Amino acid sequence: MNSPLLLVIITSLLLVYVPRASAEVSDWVVVPASDGEMPPFMERVVAGISRELERHGRHVWPSGTVVTRFEQRSSTGAAEVTDIELEKWARHSRAAIRHLARGNHAMALDHLERAEQLSRRATEELNQDKLRAQRVLDTCLYAVRALLETHDVAGAKAHAGECVLLVPRGEPATIMHPPLVLNLYEQARDAGREKSGSLIVESDPSGCDVRINGVRFGQTPLETNELAIGEYAVEVECDGTRRGRIHSAEIGSGTTRLFIDTRFDHAVRTEPILRLEYSKQRGSDWRVTDARAVAEVLAARMVVLVSALTANTIELDLVSRTGSRQGCARIVVTGRGPSTEALGLAVRKLVEGKCSDPSALGPIPPTLFMAGG
Repeated sequence: MNSPLLLVIITSLLLVYVPRASAEVSDWVVVPASDGEMPPFMERVVAGISRELERHGRHVWPSGTVVTRFEQRSSTGAAEVTDIELEKWARHSRAAIRHLARGNHAMALDHLERAEQLSRRATEELNQDKLRAQRVLDTCLYAVRALLETHDVAGAKAHAGECVLLVPRGEPATIMHPPLVLNLYEQARDAGREKSGSLIVESDPSGCDVRINGVRFGQTPLETNELAIGEYAVEVECDGTRRGRIHSAEIGSGTTRLFIDTRFDHAVRTEPILRLEYSKQRGSDWRVTDARAVAEVLAARMVVLVSALTANTIELDLVSRTGSRQGCARIVVTGRGPSTEALGLAVRKLVEGKCSDPSALGPIPPTLFMAGG
């Protein structure tokens, strides 16, 4: 066979088979869902389904990758701060004041850096309380003073800008700071506001409280143009019983818009893995819808939704990024989870696309469910 003819044949084969191969390796995600707390065996089930899918040639993101990607693209859980951490934070702040009074700037900056590690990690939590938010700001400004007194003017100006971002609408305890420190803070605040654009926050439902870096700004729909340029943590709370998830907003010279679906936020958990958790008997109508939302956030082709229906039954739904259901299975489980054989059979059915109507989002006929274990 001559070379030109061989080249034509190879090229034709590639055109036929490469697109199909590319579709096969598109990213899949396994997401558990439960009404109430997730069953203890569910993490093992997720790992088992992932292994079975890989055996069938599907590329599945590891749970850790899924969490990281979701939090980068959508939201994170509110930070938790223990009483011990708060005491350490306050102790470092008090120690810094003592060292500043003695002119021991190196020790003061060391204590301030330790205190500000918590301030930066849990800003939205610390700033929930007005007095504590003032303490966060004052601690930040102590560092500005220490830098000024060591003749690091550029560092002091830069840190004053960080203080402005740390506590929006902050009001320092003026009696605690020299005039030069307060002047630098005011200059940084004015300069940041002059260059900044606006932030518009909307939510479903509307009329919910908006917190920016933990500080309450008003209710949705909210528009504000008083933020300095920088990155902020935005949180929407519709009732006083649950904290909202934290969404990142980058404020620039234009208008930044942020829409938050609070119902979806309340269902999402990212600890210990990405999962959906609903109030008891309330999640059945939303599972597939939220699986599609997860796929959109992650830019995943398929989501395998693993629903804990009862103490001894789990349901698998294969949901595409467009929201269509491509496969389904039901497995009987024990307290330790499903058997390997049952899991393998269920995954095979999903991969084969076995379901009554792939576009249907309603209940699956019982004849399509499989028992195993």
